[in-house]
Amino acid sequence: MNDRDLRNVILLLVRGCKLFQTRAETSAATLDLLMKLHPTKRAAITAGQLHEKILQIRQLMEAQAQDQAANVEHALEGDADFLEALRVYASRLHW
Repeated sequence: MNDRDLRNVILLLVRGCKLFQTRAETSAATLDLLMKLHPTKRAAITAGQLHEKILQIRQLMEAQAQDQAANVEHALEGDADFLEALRVYASRLHW
């Protein structure tokens, strides 16, 4: 395996982490939002309202995940040293 192949594999893993992070953070934020609502308001929320809120939250989480991964993706796509960018990215992930 050469350096380019290794970079491509790591890039795929970073993109998978971004997807997982977006989904996990969207779920957590949506659940948090619902739990903070008064029970009567929570019972009155419609599926359409909930879906709309989830889409808004997902957009925010996707932007956040993209911002966090931008440096490491840029380094992996080019020929720059990516180890420090990968270390910083990995240290910010919360599992």
